[in-house]
Order: sequence, then C-alpha cells, then structure tokens
Amino acid sequence: MAWSFSSSSVCQAGCPVVVDVRTLSEWNMGHLPCAHRLPVQSDASLVGRVQCLAGGKSADPIYVYCRSGTRAGNAVSVLENA
Repeated sequence: MAWSFSSSSVCQAGCPVVVDVRTLSEWNMGHLPCAHRLPVQSDASLVGRVQCLAGGKSADPIYVYCRSGTRAGNAVSVLENA
C-alpha cells in the first residue's frame, strides 16, 4: 500500500518522526528537510534507532519512506512487529 504526502504537511505536522531508509547516495540527491536517514541494516538496530528518535512516544506518527516503497514497507513491517 502506498500513500502520498507533501513534505510541508509531514514536516509541519507537530514534529513527527520522518525516517528515510534510502542509501546515502539517494539521500544526497535530495530528502525531506525534517527526515532522519536510517538505512535498514538490521531489524534490531532499526527498531532501536526509531524508538530513540520517537522519544518513547509510541502514539505519535512515524513516517517511513524510500524511493519506491519496498524498503519503507519492509521497515514498517519490522517496526509494527517489534
């Protein structure tokens, strides 16, 4: 499932956690100004890093994106099953 959103609506939505799971070269080509680059290296490290960014607020939205949606979908699955 894919959703579309504008960078202004996401970055101004009350400081949500925005996670970019793309590679460094993709990040360097452009990224959302409020995004944190967290490439998916391992499930445990992704969960820990996102929990740290969220500050323990599990009710706040976490937006995850990549180029096509595949890596973001995998990352979301990992986070939902943590």
